Amino acid sequence: MYIDGERRDHDFTFLSSGKNALLSVNLGDYGVLEVFPKSALISVEMDAFLVNQNVKQPVYSSHKRLNLKEQRLAK
Repeated sequence: MYIDGERRDHDFTFLSSGKNALLSVNLGDYGVLEVFPKSALISVEMDAFLVNQNVKQPVYSSHKRLNLKEQRLAK
């Protein structure tokens, strides 16, 4: 995972169930960004969450639509 052009985390797992965060980056006061990829035979989907003070806020999903409140909080 790259943040502002800097490589901050990486993982070489071939298949992922989406149950565990494979990429995680500390963003300081914002919290920790965790990425949960889910791979299938042909495609890869992912969910990203911002975790701050034990609150897990969805910020991106490639396969689920975030509701309006989640979209506003992600910006």
